[in-house]
Amino acid sequence: QAALGWPPGCRWECLGARPAAFDPRMPRAGPAWPGPPAQWPARREGRAGAWAPARPASAAVEAPALREGPVGRPPAPELRALLALRGRRVPALAEVWQALVPFSDAWRRSPKLATSTLVGLAKAHRPWTAVQVLRCMHEHCIEANAFHYGAALSACERAGLWELALALLGTMSEFRVSPSIVACNAAVSACEKGGRWQPALAVLRASRELRLRPDAISYNSAASACEKSGGWQLASALLGIMAALPVRPDAVSYNAPIGACGTGGRWRLALVLLREMGGLAVAPDVLSWGAAVSACEKEGRWHPRWQVVVSMMEAMAGLRIRPSIVAWSAAVSACEKGGKWQAALALLGGMADFRLAPNVVTWSAAVSACEKGGQWRL
Repeated sequence: QAALGWPPGCRWECLGARPAAFDPRMPRAGPAWPGPPAQWPARREGRAGAWAPARPASAAVEAPALREGPVGRPPAPELRALLALRGRRVPALAEVWQALVPFSDAWRRSPKLATSTLVGLAKAHRPWTAVQVLRCMHEHCIEANAFHYGAALSACERAGLWELALALLGTMSEFRVSPSIVACNAAVSACEKGGRWQPALAVLRASRELRLRPDAISYNSAASACEKSGGWQLASALLGIMAALPVRPDAVSYNAPIGACGTGGRWRLALVLLREMGGLAVAPDVLSWGAAVSACEKEGRWHPRWQVVVSMMEAMAGLRIRPSIVAWSAAVSACEKGGKWQAALALLGGMADFRLAPNVVTWSAAVSACEKGGQWRL
């Protein structure tokens, strides 16, 4: 843990720092909820702001989206009522409760109904509505357990609202709801989507302190968060921790550190990790190979490296793995940097076998390879 740089005593709240909308000066009678309620009507779900999502809002958050229920079934009436509230605006607590009143007795008898509704809100990218539903459940004495929090945290994760996810996770202990590994995984994944490796590692560490037994999803999400920040040391260290625990790594576990090695200029380590996968009977997927190819291409000072890249492309063809356009472009670029225009053109022609069309990056690398080789006619 010391090697990962996790500070001692860190808890749920983003390495000890509360999110910006978490105003500790606001008077409260009970446990703190994420953000002052007075500010909530001004917020919009799926839009950038204090809780900026990692991706643009989809049309699913603008309309009731009547296909959110199980296959072949319309959504439950309570979900339909919640999705109809204010379009994309965060509904007020009173109107959320008004929509839930007809179903409150059924929710008290069967908590699973509330879980299904919160899952539907997650699929519709309504994280703030999900938080309001939890508030209503607490204020009106409806059971809110770890499954409900897990579904609400999944809504935060899908929307990329890592700050809201951390704040919501923090309220669980205040309401004496024991965090589950599903809830922690959702928070870690939300941090990963936001590129926040520090809070991702903090949640992972806290889940271990609570003896929740993090699984492959926990470590994979944390490693992916480290990859996005170029932290190849941290991503590789997490992979090493998995090997020392009864957590079997998969291809996703290796993809993050291999990708981070490419960002950090550690192409040799990327190849070591790719080779290690075979020794552990973990089959590299298209992302594993592509990340390794990109890692070699980014360090173009060693000309013979193009041979390694070509060998990897041939290996993928032998394994019937369809390389991505990114991998093809990186391979052609590696040959261009190595001054091997023939190999670059051979790779360009091989794309047709996989029914892939070269993009601007691929063509540019091939043209540059011919230019460096004096093949102006080509």
